[in-house]
Amino acid sequence: MAFIGLVVATPVFFDVALVLLMPLVASVTRRSHRSLLFYALPLLAGIAVAHAFIPPTPGPVAVAGLLGADLGWVIALGLLCGIPATLIGGILWGRLISERIQLEIPQFLLAEPDSTAATRSRRDEPGFGIAFSLDEEDIGVVLLGDYWHLHAGDEVERTGRVMDVVVGDGLLGGVIDPLGAIGGMALEALEDVVDPAPDFVGQGLRGAF
Repeated sequence: MAFIGLVVATPVFFDVALVLLMPLVASVTRRSHRSLLFYALPLLAGIAVAHAFIPPTPGPVAVAGLLGADLGWVIALGLLCGIPATLIGGILWGRLISERIQLEIPQFLLAEPDSTAATRSRRDEPGFGIAFSLDEEDIGVVLLGDYWHLHAGDEVERTGRVMDVVVGDGLLGGVIDPLGAIGGMALEALEDVVDPAPDFVGQGLRGAF
């Protein structure tokens, strides 16, 4: 599991690797009836080592650039330091602590898409997304929220809105769930996440070239 985390985390961000591999950890834990820590800690150790020690992950590359270090040496020394750290902090410690703490799989990792009445009832609810690539034949959209009820051929409708977020003094110093409720905070307005691009054509391009 540590090796999988190390390999998968190399081309992607830390949180992306974690989201991709946690279902695998839950599946293996459920089949083996071991503590979740037995598999989760080696996985986290592999991901952390990849992002802390080994290029081409952004952190080590940035440090190597600031120090003017050779990337080949950074990779070699990163592996030299990272492999023992993974073995001790991930695999050995994971085995030791999993014998003392029986951590069960979180409920959200056990949930699977099904055809129950609750799932079918959500098919009539609208889904939202953000359009990014506008080609002549295809439109790339990042879906927001639940997508199990969406199928090829479903109709889509343009809202004409730019993605926005709630703002207000209630957010200052507060901790919120970006995918859930705000928790009764006094919110004052909605503000666009991005601003429209400036109209260079309308203003003219004299002197730009």
